[in-house]
This record gives sequence, C-alpha cells and structure tokens, in this order.
Amino acid sequence: MGIVDSQTESSRPADERAVERYRYLLRTAPPEDLERAHAAAFARLTAQQRQLILRALAREVSETEREKLTNAPASLARAATRTELSAPGTLERTLTPAGGNMFANLFSSLAGAFIGSALAGSMFEGLVAPPAAEPEPAHVDETDGDDFDFDA
Repeated sequence: MGIVDSQTESSRPADERAVERYRYLLRTAPPEDLERAHAAAFARLTAQQRQLILRALAREVSETEREKLTNAPASLARAATRTELSAPGTLERTLTPAGGNMFANLFSSLAGAFIGSALAGSMFEGLVAPPAAEPEPAHVDETDGDDFDFDA
C-alpha cells in the first residue's frame, strides 16, 4: 500500500474506526470487561434496536440461554458476550445484513455505542503497548589493549 492509497486514522469515517476498535476489543478484552461495556452500549441503543438485536441473538444462543434472554441491557450483554466468546465473529455475522452496507446495520450501531462508552475507553488505556526493550550495551573490553594485534 502506497502513500496515496493509505488512510490515516483521522481520515477514516468514525463508524469505520469504531467497528475496527470494537473488533479488537472483542478479541483482546477480558470477558467481564466486555460484558460491562456491552451493557453500557445496549443501554445507549434505542428500544427498537435492542429488540432487533434480541431477535438476532435468540437465533444464536442455546435454548437455556434463550429462555433467560430479554431486551434489558444486562441480559443482552451477557448473551452477546458469551456468544461472541464461544464463536468469534457471531455478532458481526448476525447483526450485519447479507449484502448490506456494513455501516447501515446493527453491528456498527452496537460498535459505536460500545466504543463510545467510558468502559471501552478505560479498556484501551490498559492496552498501551509496552515500551520498546532497551538495547543491550555493547561489550566493552576493559583490558589495557596489550593483546590486540594492530598489524594483523
């Protein structure tokens, strides 16, 4: 990819960045953090959006889980987190319409609400890359140089 066709973080659409960050956290964040952030995200969605997600999740969860599933943010969060952890990619597959615009769907709405939560922000704070290892100091020969042959 060259300079002309590469996009900087700030030039990409906000929902595209949110989806990318959401995918990253789905892969890396601890389950309990994911569930709390999902609950906050579902609380930010409309009742209609939560109902649509409820229907989609109901098709993906076990019968036991389905019996407990409601459109309450905590219930949806538990189901969404468990489903995604047991079968990564399920939320995106389930909430993105086939052949539809990636950013005109429930998955991008959920991603935006998730990334917009304070909990998601705190998750990113904990994922700062470790500092680069300091290079090993060069070996310094502390002899007086008598055994070095300048004529060799």
